[in-house]
Amino acid sequence: MEKFRRSWSIFLKALDLIMAEKKLLIFPLISAFAMIILIALIITGLLTWALLTGDPEAVENGAGAGILEIAVFFVLYLVTMLVSNLCMAAFFSEIFRGLNGDSVEVARGIRKAFSRFKAIFLWSLLASTVGLILSMLERRAGIIGAIVIKLVGVVWVVASCFAIPAIVCNRDLNNPFQALKYSASAIKRTWGESLIGFVGINMITWMASFLLVLLVFAGIVLGLLSGSAVCWILVAVMGASLLIAYVLFCYLVKVAEAIYRAALYQYAEGMEVDIFSEEELAGAFRAKAQ
Repeated sequence: MEKFRRSWSIFLKALDLIMAEKKLLIFPLISAFAMIILIALIITGLLTWALLTGDPEAVENGAGAGILEIAVFFVLYLVTMLVSNLCMAAFFSEIFRGLNGDSVEVARGIRKAFSRFKAIFLWSLLASTVGLILSMLERRAGIIGAIVIKLVGVVWVVASCFAIPAIVCNRDLNNPFQALKYSASAIKRTWGESLIGFVGINMITWMASFLLVLLVFAGIVLGLLSGSAVCWILVAVMGASLLIAYVLFCYLVKVAEAIYRAALYQYAEGMEVDIFSEEELAGAFRAKAQ
């Protein structure tokens, strides 16, 4: 219950900033739109390749059939990672401005991201390489090996948590290994050495998911008990309304979590963060039991 209270408090405080700077809601939409276009182009390219090579199973086989397929998969993974990181960089650059009391501008955030294109590309190259290697190792490992690799993946996610914010804020930070080191050292000196994961505000998303399932189940039971067509229509309308509300709520939570992560970076850098309490910032990561 304490975790839920803390998550809800963080969400409400981030929501205040969102309401004050509503343009922050646009950045995830840009990212989603860009990813949809990119995925559509990738699928079109794969289908075209399958038709030109005369292999209708080429798309299904994907990576893993040979060096060429792995190379193609890596390039696609890299491009996807690059687009995602560019959008994230634009988002973070304007979140920082919002946290510091400035107005948010979408175009300025996009310009900032592309001004750091080299650094973001090199970071995306490193991140996609690590991701591909971990994925390939996990596929070939047994149960114990897969667990170990997943733990390595968690360590990677935690260590690289502040890489994009660091690249955005430090104009001279172009080396991806330095960006990783910068991120990991910021976490280590602020939250300690025995970290096992990031504690965000997803607790309220899980609770919302549970309530959605519970309400839909209750509606289905009510429909079965009544056997009325009108009741089933009402259940369907209720279910659709709840689903829309759930999607919108989850969207707000994702934006709020990005704001929280940006605030954590400022906290790690010793900057003053007004919208969150010391407790909310200091307890952002879980630690191993000593």
